[in-house]
Amino acid sequence: MIGNDIIDLELAFKIEKSSIPRFLDKVFLAGEQEYIQSSKDPEREIWRLWSMKESAYKAQQRVQRFERRLNPLHFECMLIDDRHGMVFSEENKWKIISDVHQSHIHSFISDPRQHIHMMPKKSRNSKDLLPAIASAIAMKIQEISLEKDGFGIPFIRLLDSNRIIPISLSHHGNFSAFVIPLINS
Repeated sequence: MIGNDIIDLELAFKIEKSSIPRFLDKVFLAGEQEYIQSSKDPEREIWRLWSMKESAYKAQQRVQRFERRLNPLHFECMLIDDRHGMVFSEENKWKIISDVHQSHIHSFISDPRQHIHMMPKKSRNSKDLLPAIASAIAMKIQEISLEKDGFGIPFIRLLDSNRIIPISLSHHGNFSAFVIPLINS
């Protein structure tokens, strides 16, 4: 299963969210809030947990095929170490990897059968993304299109066979990333 989220920390840090109780109550469960407040860098941990929840949400939306409606309180984060964690939601649990850097955080579902690609510059439309996607799946740009289904879930269409490949896209500020399952895996 695929799901990912990327956070541009320069943009995210413009408003200090850790000092806004109303925000914290809408997004994080009590244990998550305690973790955030006791951490050495509460702002960074807010965005790490958020990106974990968003990654799990994207994976769960694919599984359950529901309309877009993220309720972050339905997703509970458990941290294992500085890079690994779990997100629990309803009957699902998702293993998450979070790569935390000075400039950004990229979280994604932990699955060795996927290709992860980061683009460190703003790429919000298919014209910008298609060359990187085509390269990742060893195809030409003219052979693919980037589309969304009725639930708003993106996919790649192979134009010659009409076959589709799932893709998880994420954009924030100056960063874009995508995750696709490896073909033939």
